[in-house]
Amino acid sequence: MMKDTPRQYILSSEKKDDSPATEKKTLQPMMTKESAYADNVPITTHSRSIQPFMSTLFNTLPSFAQHELLHNLLLNLNDAVIIINEQRLIIVFNQAAEVIFNCPEALALNQPIEQFIPQRYHAQHEKHVEKFHQEGVTKRGIGGGMQLYGLRRTGEEFPVEVSVTRSKVQGQWFSIAVIRDVSERELYRQKIEDLNKTLEGRIAERTQHLIRLNQEKNEFLAMAAHDLRNPLTGITASAELIDLYMRREQMDKLRPEKLQQITADILEAASRMTTLLEEMLDVGKIEFGAKSLAKSLVEKDFIEQMCDAYNGRASVKNITLHFHQEPDLPHAFWGDSHAVLRVLDNLLSNAVKYSPIGSQVWVDVSRQERDGQIFVRVSVRDSGPGITEEEREKLFRKFTRLSAQPTGGESSTGLGLWIVKQLVTAMNGMIWCESPVHHQGAMFHVEFPACS
Repeated sequence: MMKDTPRQYILSSEKKDDSPATEKKTLQPMMTKESAYADNVPITTHSRSIQPFMSTLFNTLPSFAQHELLHNLLLNLNDAVIIINEQRLIIVFNQAAEVIFNCPEALALNQPIEQFIPQRYHAQHEKHVEKFHQEGVTKRGIGGGMQLYGLRRTGEEFPVEVSVTRSKVQGQWFSIAVIRDVSERELYRQKIEDLNKTLEGRIAERTQHLIRLNQEKNEFLAMAAHDLRNPLTGITASAELIDLYMRREQMDKLRPEKLQQITADILEAASRMTTLLEEMLDVGKIEFGAKSLAKSLVEKDFIEQMCDAYNGRASVKNITLHFHQEPDLPHAFWGDSHAVLRVLDNLLSNAVKYSPIGSQVWVDVSRQERDGQIFVRVSVRDSGPGITEEEREKLFRKFTRLSAQPTGGESSTGLGLWIVKQLVTAMNGMIWCESPVHHQGAMFHVEFPACS
């Protein structure tokens, strides 16, 4: 850092042509123990921005004011000022230079400027110096707009901005470098670049997500059109048959069991269409965050009541539904009753759909404890062909349809389990599938947080 003793400057007079009338005053450094300036070498300090101003100012000010002005200028500049002679030795090293290079003035003076340039840039520096000597004053800093680095006395490299000029005084050339530490600016610039890259990545990711959603939408619409066509065809055919009997006034000839079958077909087709439409609405609500769940306590008896109500649908395929519940089961669990109904209905529907006619389906409700928390687990096991490991990995994705076919001609949208997954997750629950042995059915487990 700067010493307590300030640098001082004296005025000297030199006569031109030995005539007192042409006496010329120059500003020279006063030699002290603390100063290391070359003997009788005037000092000129300027950068491209202050050079015209300084020239005018020095021509108009008296000599004592020049002395004070130059001293204060070098002392108080925020930027580092280094002046080197023709031997490329440092003869001026101001206080700001001491700070940014972490080097006392005494260790810098009369030393090569290269000590403040990283070794790996020395060859490049030589080229810049040669070009600079040919062209003179730099307009964009030495290096022509390239990123430059300084070297602190500690060995740390740091980015700098350099402006260099050359001045010829008494037949000698001097180079004046104004150096600015831009570490903080570069840090902010890097942060901005990183933020931009992050933003660009997120935009790209979001764009790909939107593209994927649009593709899924198109696939879903195509699938929905196909799946809606079948039940609509069935309803149309049944209605046309009834219309035919009515136009012929032969309704009395339509046997009751035939009429009952037609009615059943219409109801089944309407139910399939309703299910599909509900799933379409649920997909839209879930993806756009519009589907809200009213979390409340759901009584454990709700599960048994649901299974009892499903016995009628299972009996259509002559499937026996077995229900078992552990005695120490918590009295209630947290969830949305409508969402729980949708989840259990889907799991039971799939179990019946993929189980052979005349087979069995099992529902077990148990108490589970994990990491100090109690859960109510509902396990649904069917008698179907099972699910392969490959299919289990994509089981809860949209539009996933299993290789196994429903045993009663039922249809599937490929959305049910995806919707179930979203609903269970929204209720802070878990769902997964097990199918350890091929052709021995699949078992779905769903857990809900129990009421403490």
